[in-house]
This record gives sequence, C-alpha cells and structure tokens, in this order.
Amino acid sequence: MAKCPPMPGLVYVPTPCPTCGARTLDQANTLCRPIEDQTGERSCEADFNDDGVSEQPTPESLAARDAWIDLHHDCDTERCVAQGASDNSASTWDEYSFPDFIPAPVQAMIRDFWRPEWGRSPRHWLEGAAAKYNGHPPIGALVDAGSITNSGLPRLRGRWVPLWNNIGCVVADDGSHKMSSTCGIQIIEKV
Repeated sequence: MAKCPPMPGLVYVPTPCPTCGARTLDQANTLCRPIEDQTGERSCEADFNDDGVSEQPTPESLAARDAWIDLHHDCDTERCVAQGASDNSASTWDEYSFPDFIPAPVQAMIRDFWRPEWGRSPRHWLEGAAAKYNGHPPIGALVDAGSITNSGLPRLRGRWVPLWNNIGCVVADDGSHKMSSTCGIQIIEKV
C-alpha cells in the first residue's frame, strides 16, 4: 500500500486579534496591556508571524486540513488507509480484483466475512487491513507467523493476507494457506 500524500498546509491571512483588535505585535503590546491573567502576564489571542503581523489560517485551509485528518486518521508511516481503499475503486466484490497470489479459498473467506448484506465491501476490507490497531503487515508482505489452529505446528512462512480483525492467512509459494494472527508475527520483507 502507498504512503499518505502530504497533509495540506495552512494558508495564513492578516487578521486582527479577536479580543483587542491588534493587527501588529506593537499594537498588541498597547491594546492587550489591560487584558492580564492572575500572574500579571498579558497575552494577545492573535498569532503573529515573524514580521509581527497578526494572522490566522483561512477557513478553507483549515477545512482542507481537517478533511485530510478525517481521511487519514488510521494511517501510519507505512500504510495509507485512504490510498489503499482508492487503489481499487470497486464498490462490490464482483468489481474487485484480488492480487494474483491470493488463492480462491482465501478470497472466498474474505468475501464471506466482508459481505454486502452486512454493509461491507472491498473498501471496508482494505481499511481493516490497513488500520494500525489490527496490526496487519501490508498485504503480500513476506512473514513468519504462528498457526492459530494448532500451537504445536511449526511456524508459517509466506505472504500475508489480512482477513478480519487481527486474523489473516499466510499463503505459501505453492498456494497452500493457514490461518494466523498478528500476535507474534514477524515481517521478513515488506512489499
């Protein structure tokens, strides 16, 4: 999965202080003097740039930044939920194309759990796969993981496919697969 695009920067415009009306730091030193806290310190509510001019971010740039934060709140430095969801714009499983290495039985498990009748879609699966709290490596990462069906089995090595919550499958080169959990998983190579 791709990394997030950069967060939009804020655009600042000259704006007078909402409390005292100061437009410059010099004005604030005079106009805000009567506004003191219990320590005798005065503080103007305005933000001043390096030139001493009062400025605030534009509502549009604040809205753009808030929208970016809303969209990318579950992303981390390696995976972008929003980007992963938009990598394939399919809204139904019939429109979605799984990566070639994911065997048909694993695809069927994913479709069954993330079924439309339950209000789910490929986008929800991709978001769950990328969410930090589930602990999934990127889809297709080479991993070393334990089996959840029998703790006495040898560790599994193969490509990771998230299923649901913190559960996934390790797919071996021959296409065989075993279920595992993100607990104790070791990433050998990211995709």
